[in-house]
Amino acid sequence: SELPVASLRHWFVGTMDLLCEVNGKQVIADLKTGKAVYEEMGMQLAAYNCAYWEMTEEQENPIKQRIIIRIGNEAKDFEIRYFPYYEDDIRTFLACKQIYEWKKFSKKKYMEEQKNELEKRNK
Repeated sequence: SELPVASLRHWFVGTMDLLCEVNGKQVIADLKTGKAVYEEMGMQLAAYNCAYWEMTEEQENPIKQRIIIRIGNEAKDFEIRYFPYYEDDIRTFLACKQIYEWKKFSKKKYMEEQKNELEKRNK
């Protein structure tokens, strides 16, 4: 079942599609529809994993497997992809998040500077 997760340390939230146990190991699964599974989806799973781990306050990562389950329109159009590289994926996710926030802040700062400059000219 869906599970909302949040990281106060890294300041993000999300909703996992599925947290389950397979062969005694906790697994995060995300369900996708569409034509393909993309490598970038591993970052989303890593973010869910990171937030869940933070919420559980466990010493070791409680999630042992991260998978995408893609379900297409045709009966045979089905794919499961494993994403085993948590450290790489979470590092990349956090770097992308930092770039997004930098761009957002820079644009806001730039717009404020432009507004102030226009106000000075109009005085």
